Amino acid sequence: MSKIIKNTVPALMLLLACSCNFLKVDNIGKSTIESYFAEISSLEPAVNGLYNLTYSVIDKYYIAYEEIAGDCIVLSPNAEGWQKCQDYKLESSDEISVLGYLWKYGYETINNANQILKYAPKLRKEFPDEYVITDKAMGNAYFIRALTHLYLCSVYGQNYTFTADASHLGVINMDHIPSLSETIKRSSCKIVYQQIISDLKAAIKIFPSSADYSSQYFANPAACHALLARVYLYMADYKNAIIEANQALSSRDLVSREAYRNMFVSREPKNDECYLRINGKKQGSSLRSLFYYQEPQARPSSKVMSLLTSDDVRSTLFTYKDGTTNIVCKYNCEDNDLIENLYYSPVVIRASEMYLIRAEANCALGNLSLAADDVKALQARALGKKPADVDLSYSNSEELEMLIEQERIKELCFEGHRFMDIARRHKSVERPSDNTSEVKTLSYPDYRFILQIPSVEIDANPNMQQNPTIN
Repeated sequence: MSKIIKNTVPALMLLLACSCNFLKVDNIGKSTIESYFAEISSLEPAVNGLYNLTYSVIDKYYIAYEEIAGDCIVLSPNAEGWQKCQDYKLESSDEISVLGYLWKYGYETINNANQILKYAPKLRKEFPDEYVITDKAMGNAYFIRALTHLYLCSVYGQNYTFTADASHLGVINMDHIPSLSETIKRSSCKIVYQQIISDLKAAIKIFPSSADYSSQYFANPAACHALLARVYLYMADYKNAIIEANQALSSRDLVSREAYRNMFVSREPKNDECYLRINGKKQGSSLRSLFYYQEPQARPSSKVMSLLTSDDVRSTLFTYKDGTTNIVCKYNCEDNDLIENLYYSPVVIRASEMYLIRAEANCALGNLSLAADDVKALQARALGKKPADVDLSYSNSEELEMLIEQERIKELCFEGHRFMDIARRHKSVERPSDNTSEVKTLSYPDYRFILQIPSVEIDANPNMQQNPTIN
């Protein structure tokens, strides 16, 4: 019986979340879910199912949206499904696009995290000797709920500092499983971010110190600190961003120059700098299809390529092993081309980002020397030099800030950061001449920096507020 439950209930949970009003699932299949969570053995497959959903959110929608809406990608004619996204023409009725699917799968993911957080505490009381299993499950659920809320708020709500007090609309703050009679509406960006921070701190507190965190495919305390650093940076809370980045780097630091390229082109890289990847084994990769070296739908723009020199190890990620150039290798693994190996495990967060967060935060606080040291560390690794031998030329904080932004492009391009990086800096999208979009400039602020709420949600819920379609 346990084997049957292990294989079927995560799929059942997904099915429940897909019902017509998937945010309200309290009474739908309740007895079935309760009986499933009667066993401690239910938690492992439930967490695995949660990560499968998270993979869909990241691989199919979030990373591609963040990059295509930015300025670092050139779309090919065969990328028709993404053209409206690049041109900022997606409408609320475009539900079979990133606009509809990211909302749908994002809240399905959060709902599944909430199921774990509802039942795991009961299992902990019933099976106190198995606290490592229950506490790891809850830690992962808190982390994924925080990560998904952050993704959704970044796409459907303006950046945190869009208003001085972050009182503008964010997304639905789903910190529990709502009842069928409950009023559901969007919370302010501030409230959503408070929930994200609360969840990550709860995860850090509950993750058992005795657990094994060697797998990169599940969250851990270091990943929580790393994500907190990102959240605080988005909030312009620079002091806390530095504290959390330091905490994350105490657990995992930069990979060597020699191992850098392998971190992306190998399916099972060893000892790299990632705090968390999402396992893509036995799952089709949309990112791999988007950037596939033989028929790429998306290529790096001149904005990226112009920043990289031939001696920069990061430039090697734009040439495949067979010599094919001007392609993105971050999602083109080179171990072999057997059908069963055509998968990729996208990076969620890694140590290089912590250096860049710390650099940007210190620059904003006026600690220019400390900020420059972190940029030099990344450039030294990239160029095969010692940090002391890196020449970083700047005369004021504005010039150093520009260098940090350029370093983020070189280091984190195509990993799902660019559009948010532009928005949170209150800058405009300035696309190079080789970009194929009809919109070469998107001046900040603009309603098109976020997506509309899907029509199906607006029609089903009279309390749901829509995003504006004019400035």
